Amino acid sequence: MRSTGVANGMRGSRSGGGLQGQRGMSMIEVLVAIVVLAIGLLGLAGLQANGIKVTQGATLRWKASALAADLADRMRADKTDFLAMTPAAQCTIAAGATTVGPNCPPGFAGALLVDWAGTQLTAMPLGVATLTLLATNDLEVDLMWNDTRAATYASNNATGGGGYTAMAVTGGLCGASTMTTGSVCTKVVTRLL
Repeated sequence: MRSTGVANGMRGSRSGGGLQGQRGMSMIEVLVAIVVLAIGLLGLAGLQANGIKVTQGATLRWKASALAADLADRMRADKTDFLAMTPAAQCTIAAGATTVGPNCPPGFAGALLVDWAGTQLTAMPLGVATLTLLATNDLEVDLMWNDTRAATYASNNATGGGGYTAMAVTGGLCGASTMTTGSVCTKVVTRLL
C-alpha cells in the first residue's frame, strides 16, 4: 500500500524543481483586474452625470414651452389690452416681479402678467419674459432662463452633432446680443386676433 504526504518526499511541494500545482491568482493579476474594473466604473459614472445634465435641460425647455403656452392662453383672454401695446416695443418682466415695465399693457393685462410672473415664471431659474407686439397683431413671447449645464453641453457638442444649441433663435430677448453665458431661450409667437 502506498502512503502519501511527508513520507513520500512531499510531492507537489514548492521546494526544489518548480511550482507544481499552483492555485489562485497572483497579486499582479488581482491589481490589473481592479484597475480595469475601476476604469469601467468611472466611465459609467461619467455617462450618468452627462445623462442627468441633458435630462435637466430638457425638463427646463419643456417647462418653458408650457409656460409660454399658458401665457398665450392668458393673453387671449384679455387681448384688447395686449393689442393696445406699442408695436415693436418690448415689455419685459422678471420672475417674481410685482409691477410691470413701461412698455407693458396696463390694467387687467398688466395684473395678469404680474400674477403669471409671480406664480409661473418663478419655475425657471432666473426667468425673464419679453413680450413684443408685432405689426401682424401677433404677440411674440421670449422666455430666457439660466441653465449653465445646457450651455456647456451645447458648446461642447456644437460640432459633434447630437447636442442641442443653447440659442437657436435671433431677435428679441432671444437675440445673440442679449444672451449671456448659461442663458437658454425659447420663442413663441401667438396670434391675438
